[in-house]
This record gives sequence, C-alpha cells and structure tokens, in this order.
Amino acid sequence: MRHALPRSIPHSFAVFGLAACPLAWSLFLPNGAMAANNTFTINDGGTYTHIFGNYNGQGSIQTGTDPTSGTSSENEITLTSATVSGDVVGGQGYSGSSDTNSNKVFINGGSFTAGDRGIFGGYTGISGGTANSNEITLNAMTGSLGTVHGGTSEEGGSANNNTVTINAGTIGNIHGGVAQGISATATGNAVNINGGTVTVAVVGGQGGGGGSTANIVTIKNGALVTANVFGGISTTNSNTNTVTIDNSFTGNITGDIYGGYIAGNAASDTATGNIVNINSSNTTFGNVYGGSSFDSSGDVFTGNTLNLAAGNTITSVHNMATLNFTSGGNAGIGTLDTTPTGASGNPKVTLNTNTYSVDFGGVINGTGGIDKTGTGTLTLNGNNIYSGDTTVTAGTLAGNIAANTKLTVVNSGATYDGSGAARLIGE
Repeated sequence: MRHALPRSIPHSFAVFGLAACPLAWSLFLPNGAMAANNTFTINDGGTYTHIFGNYNGQGSIQTGTDPTSGTSSENEITLTSATVSGDVVGGQGYSGSSDTNSNKVFINGGSFTAGDRGIFGGYTGISGGTANSNEITLNAMTGSLGTVHGGTSEEGGSANNNTVTINAGTIGNIHGGVAQGISATATGNAVNINGGTVTVAVVGGQGGGGGSTANIVTIKNGALVTANVFGGISTTNSNTNTVTIDNSFTGNITGDIYGGYIAGNAASDTATGNIVNINSSNTTFGNVYGGSSFDSSGDVFTGNTLNLAAGNTITSVHNMATLNFTSGGNAGIGTLDTTPTGASGNPKVTLNTNTYSVDFGGVINGTGGIDKTGTGTLTLNGNNIYSGDTTVTAGTLAGNIAANTKLTVVNSGATYDGSGAARLIGE
C-alpha cells in the first residue's frame, strides 16, 4: 500500500493510526525525493518485520526486503508505538551506496518480540563501506533485543565516532562500533548505559586489523550488567580506550571489565594505555583487566591505569601498570597480579595512594614488583607472594611485603614501616 505525501514535507513523514494495515506495507516519499535526511516518526501501534531509514531510492518503512538503492546516510527514525519482530536500521548500505553515516534512531516505546534481532544506526556489508557518526538512543521498550550497534562495517571499512545511549530495555550485546576486515578501524565510539539490563557484552568499539582506539564506555545509575565490559576489542591493537563506572552507579557488574582486548595472536599486538575508572562505592565486580589477549603474546600491560575508589569488591586486577586510589579505606581487591604481560623488561605496578590511607587486605602475586607512590599510607595485610622488587618512592608502605623481595626506599620522606608486621611473612 502506498501513501502519497505532500511535497511540502519532502524529507519527513509521520506514521499514525495505520494499524489496520499491519504486517506488509511501505511508505514512500514522493517521486524524486532523496533518501538522505529522511525522518520517520512511527506511532501507529502497527506490526512490522523490519524498519529501514532508506529503501528503493526514496526512503521508506518496509517489512521484508533489504534496501537496494538510495542514500544510506543522514536518515532518522523515531519509534514510539509499534510491534517489531525484525531489525530497525537507520541506514543500510548496498552496492550503490556503501557508506552509512550520520543516521539516528530513537526508540521511545514499542515492543520487540523476536529477542535475537537488533537496532543498528548504520550497517554496511559492502567492501570499504563506512558506518560512522551514527546515533542510537533507547529510552523505553518492552520485550528484548539481541543486539544494539551504533555502526557496523563488515567488509574492511570503518565504524568510528558512533554513539549508543541506553536508558531502558533488555539487551544482549551493545557495541558502539563494529568494523571487520584487514584494515578495519573502530575509533572514538561511545556507549552510555544509564539504565536497563545487559546480558552478554558491552563493547565501546570492536575493530579489525586497523585496531580499536579511544573508545569509551560509561555505566551509570541502576543499570544491571551481567555481561563482560570492553573499552575496545581488536584483532591487532586495542589502545587508549576508557571504561568508566560512574559514582552514580548503584548496581553490580557480575562480568569482567577489560580496558582493551586483543582477539589476535601476534606478538606485535598491543592493548596499552587503557583506563578503567571505578568511581562507585559498595559495588561488586568480577575481574578487571587493563589489557588482555587471546594468547597473551603482545604487550597488554604498559600504560594501563585503574583509578579506584575504595570500598568496592573486586575479584582480581590484572595488567594494570598503575593503580590510583581516589579515596581512602579498604581497597577491596581480592587479588592483584603484578605480572607485566608482554611488556619489555620487568616493570613494577605503581600503587599511588595520593593523600589517602588505604588498607589492602587481598593478596599481591605475580612476577612483577610494586612501587608505592603518593604521600598517603598503604598497609598490606595479606599473604603477599609477588616475586618482584618493592620500592617506596613516596609516602608510607606498611604491613606484609613479599618474602625475599628487594626493598628500596627512594626519596627522603618516603617510609617503610619495618617496626610492625612489615617482614612478618616469610621470616
């Protein structure tokens, strides 16, 4: 069924009250209208299979056939009331228009019934096609979704600078950007989770051979995350990504957190310079990694930083070159692994208390050493078994350092509290 629209609104239309023709219908712009800058508002309560921002050179909503012509960028979909059993795609690429950029999708209501389908800001499976600067905002929905991707490029293009904001809903996988292929990049993507439930994975950006760089994941408020969280994933390099657990976060993350993750197996691959910020308190986490790798052959240690508010519960911490305590009290870490995986030499883990007094009751293990910095006091209460050296650069280190470790107090004013239980373990 085709519905003619006035030429006075050639680049936008609204769908209201059309539930009487559900399941198989399309809306088209007037002949000659371009598919760029089309705006769809769907509030009819109808039933749809798929919704695309571009279709057949005109822009449409349709229920079964992929787009085959038209511009795949700068389209906008707002869904308020409908039942959808398939995908919602702001712009989908094809052979005549491979780039899918600057599309927007707003989900303000509606029901998603399949459970394994998804929302895509931009999606292209054409060689070299890009999916950049797309936006998805999910404010309300019922049912569940398998996938939400800001931008997806499957054949060697880029998925950069996409933004996904989740305020509600139950979702399996959330990716800011996904790019696959030898030179594919995922850079500068952002995922903001302010509510809802995520069950499988949260990924800022997932790149191919071109790497994943400078992606950001931020989790706030009462979101329920039973998934693993990745700042970036790549088959080669996953560097300078950031994961932030905001101080407003009141939930728990039962999966693991990775600043960067390498899915490849080359020794030259790196996951370095990543940052994990845990600013919440009284929160439970799984394992936290600055970097990690499929086979641990590359450098996944250098420059990775954990900024940690005290009072949380963390199972273990790995491949963090620096641990900055941003408040005093109980560190809350069960195990700190000092092993500098893939890094040259044998660098230490810097433990910076800043001006705070921090109690570390967990176990410090691994092949690396520790370097106490900051003017505050760090008290080690666990059975520490790390095999590297111990350095006190600033402030006071007290408690149980590892047996047989080489101890160096570097600067005037730095103190090793040897009068208490400082060398109790192993002596």
